[in-house]
Amino acid sequence: MDAKETIPQIELACGDDVTAMVLRHMEPLSPGDLARLRAFAAANPGLQWWLQPGGLETVKLLDDEVQELNYALPEYDVVMPFKPTDFTQVNPHINQVLVSRALRLLDVQPHERVIDWFCGLGNFTLPLATRARCWALKAAKCWSPAHAKILKETRLHPPHVGRWQLLNL
Repeated sequence: MDAKETIPQIELACGDDVTAMVLRHMEPLSPGDLARLRAFAAANPGLQWWLQPGGLETVKLLDDEVQELNYALPEYDVVMPFKPTDFTQVNPHINQVLVSRALRLLDVQPHERVIDWFCGLGNFTLPLATRARCWALKAAKCWSPAHAKILKETRLHPPHVGRWQLLNL
């Protein structure tokens, strides 16, 4: 890489079928470096490069991709799309056990209402919604990009969700 002296970090995020690498670069990448990244991605199917020239808000895909970064919670028929900079559980298998055990211990009933005050991407909220389709679910999080993802999820899984109320805490 021409820019090896100005690349302080590479972050890795793995979904079920896609691996995203976020390349933090302190100055613009050369056409040669961009070609090297594209060649590396082409040689490694399922790999996506995301570039971060500045703060967190500058992270974007190197090239338009058709495959979404996501993970599934198959027990609940839920697919969770996420960005490589989002917080997710690092071990997807442990996450499935964690969600399953938490919901089993909660033992929620269809007539009960659930408030998930800091739901993030909805890792627990959306599986909860599959257990009682008539709930009025409330999700509160002060980070608005998470809200957009939750709303996207409710459109992907409309039978699971009764109503969302998004609050900015």
